[in-house]
Amino acid sequence: MAQITSGGTYRLINAKGGTALDLSGGDNKSIIGYDYHGGENQRWVLEWQGEGYYIRSSGSGKYLTIEGNARDGLPVIGAHHPTLWDIRPDEEDGSVHRSVAVHSSLRSLDHLLTLHLPARIFLHGTPFNIDLTDYGNPTPGTPIQLWGKWNSQNQCWRFEHLIVALKILQIQSETSNRDNKNRYFEMAEPYDVNFCFPVKELENDRIKLTPFVPSLYGERYFEATLPTPEIYDFLPFGPYASSETFINEVIYGRVQKDPGIILFSILDKTKPSRDQGIVEGSFAGLIGLLNTNPNNLTTELDSSSSFATSNEHMLRRTQQG
Repeated sequence: MAQITSGGTYRLINAKGGTALDLSGGDNKSIIGYDYHGGENQRWVLEWQGEGYYIRSSGSGKYLTIEGNARDGLPVIGAHHPTLWDIRPDEEDGSVHRSVAVHSSLRSLDHLLTLHLPARIFLHGTPFNIDLTDYGNPTPGTPIQLWGKWNSQNQCWRFEHLIVALKILQIQSETSNRDNKNRYFEMAEPYDVNFCFPVKELENDRIKLTPFVPSLYGERYFEATLPTPEIYDFLPFGPYASSETFINEVIYGRVQKDPGIILFSILDKTKPSRDQGIVEGSFAGLIGLLNTNPNNLTTELDSSSSFATSNEHMLRRTQQG
């Protein structure tokens, strides 16, 4: 399940080809499928207009649009005139639920679309949807066009929400301190949306708490629980048959629904990570907080689990830090 919020920034990944919806850097007009590289020309802002969405390039400000009357094979382009699009779940995909729920908050600009992936992007009021040509050819540069709906995944797209990249200071050696740079990485769906709260990373010389990113830590958590399933006797969730089930139930079903819940990964800085250069330290457990209020600076411990050899020492050091 994905939540599409008006004003949110997304990357759109084709379900068949695996490439991203890309505003070509060659002519700044053509819309193509291209390997995802994180550039602004692959980031799209969705803007709810009451009946459908404008889809705007985060980089150039150009909108996803067409020129001429809708027909099979008409190229999708980027231009400064907006076009309205309808986003709908893929009803032919038997692996997904066939439902859409739309919610509007008291703020008129807040529009939340909850859908089950994959989804189709239709030209508003027509049967034509966005199609990665050549049956979803994954070759970089493959054109994207309009085409009448038919039962194929090359017309389906995953909406992966990008939040403001976490800014990480890249610690260099003493000989290259003058070249220190700020490094960024993105968290795509699914992730803990509650980290829009101003919660800083916590660490001491041995332990670091950092926002739980399922793409980095989901599989590690699942693997760590396999030898000791009895851990779930003391946790308010689980057990799980796969990391996907854990992510769906905990992240989607629990964390994202309650803005007061925040989930940290515990990293053991004394042990090397298997993702050198991305994660500082070995994954060692989870800490969940609830009733978190950044305005009042209050929170409560919900649950914690640690898989390191010296669990007690680790948790004690974390509390002292």
